[in-house]
Amino acid sequence: MFNAPVFTTAGKALLTRNIAGEQIRFTTIQMGSGYISGSIDAMTALVKVEATVSASAKNEDGQYVNVSAAFTNQSLENGFYWREIGVFAANPSAPDDRSQDILYCYQNAYDTAEFIPPPSAATIEKGISIPIIVGDTSKVSAILDKTLVLATQKDLENHNNDKDAHGPFYEKVQNWVKEQLKNFTGMVKTINGGKPDASGNIDLDFMPKSGGTFTGRINFLNSAHFIDGGDATLKNLTTTGDISSTGNIHSGGNIDATGYVTGAKTYHGVYNDYAELFPRGEETRPGDIIALDLSSQKERYVKATRASRRVVGVHSDEFATLIGGRAPTDGSDLLAANEKDFIPVSLAGRVRTWVIGPVHTGDLIVPSTTPGVGCAPQACTSPVQTQVVGYAVEGDNRTDLRRIRIRIGG
Repeated sequence: MFNAPVFTTAGKALLTRNIAGEQIRFTTIQMGSGYISGSIDAMTALVKVEATVSASAKNEDGQYVNVSAAFTNQSLENGFYWREIGVFAANPSAPDDRSQDILYCYQNAYDTAEFIPPPSAATIEKGISIPIIVGDTSKVSAILDKTLVLATQKDLENHNNDKDAHGPFYEKVQNWVKEQLKNFTGMVKTINGGKPDASGNIDLDFMPKSGGTFTGRINFLNSAHFIDGGDATLKNLTTTGDISSTGNIHSGGNIDATGYVTGAKTYHGVYNDYAELFPRGEETRPGDIIALDLSSQKERYVKATRASRRVVGVHSDEFATLIGGRAPTDGSDLLAANEKDFIPVSLAGRVRTWVIGPVHTGDLIVPSTTPGVGCAPQACTSPVQTQVVGYAVEGDNRTDLRRIRIRIGG
């Protein structure tokens, strides 16, 4: 995705000072989504920063330094196309001021950018590793954020092979189990007629795979507990059959089903639109207005322009329901498995889209001359109905490029 990073002018100056014996302290790696049109040499910052992660530096046999970082999307509010990467080092004149850090080297993935979804769509964890040439590897260090220091696979293997590593933990577990067994007789009265002995032990052969009667309460540690005539609280539940309930089913995580999910009503408390995965004809970004590509004999969709005659919707990143695409075969997230070949296009509800020029509440929104960007019709030619993507539900006095919320259709 990324070619080898390129030194900035400021980075070259740091390299010269390192060759002369001065230390380099790498601080962070930044990830961004911006495009560049000029030379990398003069850059001092990323075009559009999306994430900043703490960096570590490792001397590789005195030949170069490997600068690495651990990234997770858990703090993201929105997804982004990972198009930029930059390595930063402390400014020798202000070594403890991160706002004064120097962009040491930079690279842009351009049209090969990878989409990083928000955590609501998929959990993403990446190990970033960048080999960097320096003058004297013995004079390189890193400023570490302790919250991002992770154990390696070798660390875990050494820990698990240490016979004394888990001793205190095992002892605590054994004591806890003994204590629970003492209380077990008060928790379970009978299981199909079988009763605990004086020590609290019970033969689980009394528990049938199907049928039978339970009285009292049974705790299955972190999995579930059942109370006669009451609710069932589950942490994890896996079944190959049907789940039927005359009451409510609440989940703090995901519910995955390969069969049908039916109900009288469905409530979505946060997100605003209904989207379908449409065949992708080119790279798009969330908020772009999408149109059918009339120049192709195959169904595909591209960024809409003023010349587009079949506008279909907006590339959405805040849908409540997503349909279409191909079913994942590896258990991955639907969007992550399809985003390379499909665009999530909002078909109904409210969605934020790119606009330019003045827009007032209630204005129709149609494509402008900029691909994917809309405008109010008074700034364009008179639209036909198939060019209208929706109408604005909010307005402002700005004229620059920005995203506003519209209602799809109209």
